[in-house]
Amino acid sequence: MSSILIENGSIVALDDEQSVHLKGYVFIEEDLITAVSPGDAPSQLKKADTIIDASLMAVMPGMVNAHTHLFQTFIRGLADDKPLLDWLKTAIWPVASCLTEEEAYIAAMVGMVENIRGGATSVIDHQYIHTEPGNDDGVCRAADESGLRFLLARGWADMDYHPSLMEDPERIVSETIRLREVWQEKGNGRIRVEFGPLIPWGCSDDTMRRTHDISELWGAGTHIHVGETHTEVEMNLEKRGNRHIEWLAEIGVLNSQMQLVHSIWLDDGEIDLIAEHDAIVVHCPVSNMYLASGVARVPDMIKKGITVALGTDGPVSYTH
Repeated sequence: MSSILIENGSIVALDDEQSVHLKGYVFIEEDLITAVSPGDAPSQLKKADTIIDASLMAVMPGMVNAHTHLFQTFIRGLADDKPLLDWLKTAIWPVASCLTEEEAYIAAMVGMVENIRGGATSVIDHQYIHTEPGNDDGVCRAADESGLRFLLARGWADMDYHPSLMEDPERIVSETIRLREVWQEKGNGRIRVEFGPLIPWGCSDDTMRRTHDISELWGAGTHIHVGETHTEVEMNLEKRGNRHIEWLAEIGVLNSQMQLVHSIWLDDGEIDLIAEHDAIVVHCPVSNMYLASGVARVPDMIKKGITVALGTDGPVSYTH
């Protein structure tokens, strides 16, 4: 059994008591933390296989990257100074349309290593590139090998999107079920799978309801981009007569398990709906600036008691 002792650091436990030990230690056996305590490590722990001196450092749990698109590690820097929809057409769709399983695996592994180096040990990947049947499996294989805690939000669009990236409802459901059967709780419980409807303008009401009902049976979440650009909100108003959060509420899928990515172009009523249904907002400040999408009303959300997580978004929208 391998073991690691991290000693002499300031331990930020982030437990229920929000404990901070100005000097303490963490002891790890295999992949399990077995001790977090103040003071000097007892002599028996000094026999650890690896000892890390964390003097003048903070020792804290890994951060959570609550939204990314790992396949984009291969195409960063290709579409600067473009708004979202032009950026999709110029940089994302041409490459995504021919991504192979092995390329998905390598891109995901590179992205996971970058996340680990940046302090994020848990990642949610909104993975909607299914141009080869095994693309999702390639990404999950990378998660298994990297040691990350990983949530695959299997992305889908069943209308009005790039033809090579759309799927019919039966495939959306059957593939997500298959992925859960293969990967759910693999990697010693580190890997999970949920539905990831891509954007309101690419998702039909019927398939949203259907996948939501299945998610509720699983006790799983739903991960979706909403309100990222003003143009997209206008598209929904023109097509459906309502705004993004209003739409989710009206079709009965807004709940506490829903992760609402970006959530920039929201009005007061939508923020109230999110708070009422206890949904989660995932804020991606760097990509919002990179694509000039807008500024999310995070202070207003926090005042309403809304949980706001942080995400990097895909590497194409935060790296030159």
